[in-house]
Amino acid sequence: MKRASFILLLLLLGIAIPASASVADGPDYTILWNRFSAISVIDSFVIGIAPKAIVVSHYDDTLSLFVLTNLVSVDYEPVSFKRQDTLLIVRTSDDRLVFYDLSGLPDLTYLGTIDLWAAFADPNDTFADFVLYGRDLYVSTFFDGIWRFSLNDYGSAQFSDSSMTGILMTQLEISGDTLYALDEYNGILRFDLLGSGFGEFIDYLYIPLRAASFLKTDSLLIILTKTDDVLFGEFGHPGSGIIDSIVGISNPLKMFIADTLFVFLNNRSIDVVDRNDPNQRSTAPISEELIDGDVLVLDNQYHLLLPHIEGGLTLYNLDDLDQTRLASYRPGPINDLLLHNGKLFTGGGDNPIDVYSFEAPLAPEFEYTIFDDLRDVRAIEHNGDSLIVLYKKLNKVVFIANSSDPDSLVIEGSFFLNDTATEDIQILSQKVDTVRPLLAIGGTTIDVYAITDSSGVYYAKTWQFVGRIAAVFAQDSLLFVSTNKNQLWIHRITDSLDIEPLSAIDFEGTPAKIMAIAGRLVAFVRNEMIIYDYSDPNFPELVRDIPMALPVMDAVKRGDKLYTVGPLGAAIYNLDGVMPDLIEYGGRGGSFLDVEEHILATSDGGAIDIYRLPFDDEPPPPNPETPPASYALDQNYPNPFNAATTIAYSLSAPSRVKIIVYNLLGQQVQTLIDKEKPSGQFTALWNGKDYAGSYAASGVYFYRLTAGNYVATKKMVLLK
Repeated sequence: MKRASFILLLLLLGIAIPASASVADGPDYTILWNRFSAISVIDSFVIGIAPKAIVVSHYDDTLSLFVLTNLVSVDYEPVSFKRQDTLLIVRTSDDRLVFYDLSGLPDLTYLGTIDLWAAFADPNDTFADFVLYGRDLYVSTFFDGIWRFSLNDYGSAQFSDSSMTGILMTQLEISGDTLYALDEYNGILRFDLLGSGFGEFIDYLYIPLRAASFLKTDSLLIILTKTDDVLFGEFGHPGSGIIDSIVGISNPLKMFIADTLFVFLNNRSIDVVDRNDPNQRSTAPISEELIDGDVLVLDNQYHLLLPHIEGGLTLYNLDDLDQTRLASYRPGPINDLLLHNGKLFTGGGDNPIDVYSFEAPLAPEFEYTIFDDLRDVRAIEHNGDSLIVLYKKLNKVVFIANSSDPDSLVIEGSFFLNDTATEDIQILSQKVDTVRPLLAIGGTTIDVYAITDSSGVYYAKTWQFVGRIAAVFAQDSLLFVSTNKNQLWIHRITDSLDIEPLSAIDFEGTPAKIMAIAGRLVAFVRNEMIIYDYSDPNFPELVRDIPMALPVMDAVKRGDKLYTVGPLGAAIYNLDGVMPDLIEYGGRGGSFLDVEEHILATSDGGAIDIYRLPFDDEPPPPNPETPPASYALDQNYPNPFNAATTIAYSLSAPSRVKIIVYNLLGQQVQTLIDKEKPSGQFTALWNGKDYAGSYAASGVYFYRLTAGNYVATKKMVLLK
């Protein structure tokens, strides 16, 4: 392995995996492709928050890149953070504050979590900003002033008092023993925190325009307004305290100070202004970056470091904005993944294919990169030991032989695509006549290429469809294509590689995935599995509509199991019965997945989550080996719900089971189950539909379990 590749491998935070690990517990490992929403520079380290992770990177002088050195996987969604001395305080999407000690960088030490949401009387309330002073936590609550909490430790806080001074309180900053608070309609207020109680109000700096944010340096306050003006103010001046301004800075949203430079950002550009001569300016577009970055010094020059919107970091030289370069190894996004021969192949963005292997206890370990110069991977397929890869920028499909052996990699064929809009490829498992078709799937067309027995490739046909293609599936001589017109078309592929339309199926939504299970056509539409008998493809017949535990974006079948993933997480179903039986669900959301033996890999484009599946001698226990001690009906989950909900129940003896949903008038809405069941623990799903197949209205419903002489009823709430 090359030294650079070894240094640049993504380090993973791994722990020993218990035998009972499952998707319900969340991923066992996460491979993160550096998709940050905010970053902060500390010496030579960069701390970034990403979906479900806090990431620490370190600048490598030899590589001139930031290299990932620590990844802390978290069970919340971080939205912003503040640094105060050696503390990192992360705000979560549900208004919690999570505290970490930074003194041991690159290691982070978790200190505790405070749930501020619980302090609000109205669950719709939230806060604008926070700042810590000793053990006092100050929180600005928009129109409700500033609240002070007392921290017993980093895991609990008690409300102390509040100040209603001001109208619209947003940004808070601490300097020494003084609290600075922005009232967007009036100005900046100062409080002396050495006094008793909340602190003594000192004075305020009046701002004649509505302010958006401020930055304090020495005695100078730099104020961004809701217009195109930047104001400079100082306390102690008569009148407003505004002493100077810079005009013509377009909608500034963020600012930094770099020695003799002011740096202003909006969603489209960087403006760099000389502090001594504001007429000396330079501008650069940043349409592909996020603006929550930081300033640092490299090679004795000031640079602005910004998160790239597709992942990674971009570095701007503030002395020469034309000197812009990539500053991290893998910018993302992840476009595809493949589990094959015990290895994980990943690719996407401006990246080549990276390969990971799995050793005990099935932890992913970076192994090698396939042809580092071949980048922008859009899709990865396999044909035995060969990979078939779509490289988007090249607009080319490449056949790579010996992909499991980095010392024997070889390109055995490649060809350019006719359509630059190609987004995916599929190689059909069956031959048509004497060739194997490869489908290049674009927006509304599929180009067909024929692969001969001698590995030659030639363009054959173009198939045109009405609507944007959402999913493609082929079996034997039949082609199934779903589009955003909420339709699924069935065609027959002829020996001349033409297609003959046979029939079309209409849906109440776009099928995101289509496949065959037990000789039936299965289409996944949101959280429903819709099954058709296509033994006569001219007249497909609806078999049943089955609610799923979670919405489905992608699915694969392995043996008698069905694995799905969607925005709410992954799920596993048993397929050895008439109906798919939910084994478990959980983990993180994603849009595509793959499964091989004991590994499930899912991705949302920004990270890959790895789950360890049970071995054959460790079957997951959906039902206990011994019957429950009694009958029981559990509360549905989630509740309230807006798509589908799960109802768990227990039977201490074999029974005839009925679960019926009623509305507030006592009218039956849907029968979820009516059959004989053995003893054990089970679940039933309601997809929110009534007997007519229409979605029920929002409101309160009741579900009743009748099992032998046992009867129980519980309430649930459907929200849309």
